[in-house]
Amino acid sequence: MMVKHCEYEIDRFFEAVEKSAGIVCYGTGKRLRMFEEYFGAGPAGEKLLYCVDYDRSKQGAAVSFAGRKIEVLPVEALADCQGKNLILLISNYRYDQIQSFLEEKGLLNGIEYYVLSHILGPVLEARAMEKEVPQDCRITSEPVISKVIHYCWFGRNPIPDQYKKWMESWRRFCPDYEIKEWNEDNYDVTKNAYMCEAYQNKKWGFVSDYARMDIIYQHGGIYLDTDVELIDSLDDLLYQPAFMGFESDKSVNVGLGFGAVAGLEDIRKLRDLYDTLHFVNEDGSLNLKTIPMYQTEALKNKGLKLNGEYQRVGNITIYPEKMFAGKSMYSRRIRLKPYSKSIHHYDASWIGEEEKEFLSKLESEMN
Repeated sequence: MMVKHCEYEIDRFFEAVEKSAGIVCYGTGKRLRMFEEYFGAGPAGEKLLYCVDYDRSKQGAAVSFAGRKIEVLPVEALADCQGKNLILLISNYRYDQIQSFLEEKGLLNGIEYYVLSHILGPVLEARAMEKEVPQDCRITSEPVISKVIHYCWFGRNPIPDQYKKWMESWRRFCPDYEIKEWNEDNYDVTKNAYMCEAYQNKKWGFVSDYARMDIIYQHGGIYLDTDVELIDSLDDLLYQPAFMGFESDKSVNVGLGFGAVAGLEDIRKLRDLYDTLHFVNEDGSLNLKTIPMYQTEALKNKGLKLNGEYQRVGNITIYPEKMFAGKSMYSRRIRLKPYSKSIHHYDASWIGEEEKEFLSKLESEMN
């Protein structure tokens, strides 16, 4: 039976909800909370019947949703949805892997399903386009951040050609900047336990989570992930002690690009968060909590308002999403503002091995 899968069509989703007998949500994490925040009090939230999750520790329990307790069932319960006029809403951010997995297992046969990121995409994108920045963001009279672009490339694999094209934009828009690569040959990956454990497990992106904060603290300058494409000069960002950017209203991501003067205490404190962490948990599993989660929480404790607006937290200027994330992490569309500096392509070169682990875990949880 044909499955209808609508991308970026929020109106069709709500039309389907109105005609349906109810909604089943795949996933009980951060994006379920977003569904609750934006739609929990409306017809879609009221029609949520139960959730399914592959994690056995969550199955048989209940989650709070808009003042109700929602039961969490095993993924196999989706087999009972067929022919019952129910809608499946996939809230997990690895929605493409979830889709493929469920299709392979025959659990999507005859079920109309939607991806929450695609439903939220237009809503969040419109909000991001409303955010503005002051005409002049300079805090100091002279530039204080050095003209150096740092990037990390651990693992000794060749840099993909597409990344090289994006990195060429750094030279084009910042021709007088030094560009410095950090790798195993010039950076000690054993100086922090979290980073060392991530390196031993070949999780290169998590190695960089500590390294980038340490590098900017020690040397100053600007850090960019290798999947960042510049579309404007960074010169006018040099007139402030430090800067970062939102990737959504609720999350700051230094991987989009951030900069600071050397030795800034605010950056040291964000780096030193990792001195209290381990990448390998006591049970041998991996701590895959990402840097935006850690850093956003730390900045929130320092006064960050999770509204996506231009603001200052201590000595750090936080810019709206469209300053450094021209591509929406939800809709994956590129929409720019006049002040936009870069496009983060969310390519995540390190994600391949993690996705394999994720799919392997899905398989083991269902067997």
